[in-house]
Amino acid sequence: MDKQGHLIKTPQELLIEPAPRKVTIREYPSPDYQRRWQIEKEQREQAQNSIKPKPRRKRGRKFRSR
Repeated sequence: MDKQGHLIKTPQELLIEPAPRKVTIREYPSPDYQRRWQIEKEQREQAQNSIKPKPRRKRGRKFRSR
């Protein structure tokens, strides 16, 4: 046990019995919730990979090569 009182398992113990895993909300709800979650996830990914316009060409004295 450490100072906080948590049991610390050695790597050998973890191989025999892994640490308890936190169950997320998405693991046990109804299938339609999971489907809705999947659709939302896909929409989020598409929003991140959105098509961006080409960056504007920088003009002016500041950007001219010497």
